Amino acid sequence: MGSFADWFFGRVGWQVPDDQANAGNDSEFTLATVADRRPVYVTPMTGRGSATAISVVSVVPARHSGLGLAPVTVHRLDPVWVSPGAIVDRIKADYQDIPNWVNINVYEVVPTGGDGWAATLGTGQNILYRASGTGDLSGERATCLQRADGSEIRCGSAADRDGRGPGGAYGDAGAPGGGAPSGDLGGLTDAELADLHRRVADEVACRLAATCPRN
Repeated sequence: MGSFADWFFGRVGWQVPDDQANAGNDSEFTLATVADRRPVYVTPMTGRGSATAISVVSVVPARHSGLGLAPVTVHRLDPVWVSPGAIVDRIKADYQDIPNWVNINVYEVVPTGGDGWAATLGTGQNILYRASGTGDLSGERATCLQRADGSEIRCGSAADRDGRGPGGAYGDAGAPGGGAPSGDLGGLTDAELADLHRRVADEVACRLAATCPRN
């Protein structure tokens, strides 16, 4: 891509993203190829300098024989992805209505191909959810949330859908804080039950902290 001087002064080449999204492991994710299930080390990389978008993905065989170095293959991404940090922010924005969301962390964003990624979500050593989506965060499946068993919850934010307002409460449109639930919890949808659980938790927290607004 250029001379040694170009590389030395940061004008050419790639490096791992400089953000906190994959702080625990920012390179060499151990994955398996789709075709033959061979283990490979995969690293999302950004252009050297001030760039933050993921522009290439490097792949190195995890098993290599012979005296030479293992080959490194660099795949250019088209379209270029957003940064891992931007993906994490989008996940947090789209699914903030999930119960106990404030205590859930996004641990890593791993490339699963030229246009897709997967993220692990949970608390401590517990995997609670997985997320997947497109690298440039475009399309109807820009982000999707699945349970730990792989069953899908939904794709995208619940805000401003099915009568829910665009605010953080995601209640019925025009009704601050959401509509009053009926006495039959079995009649609620999964999303409505999750919203009710979150509202109750928020109310308990603010009462304990004596910060709830009162008329």
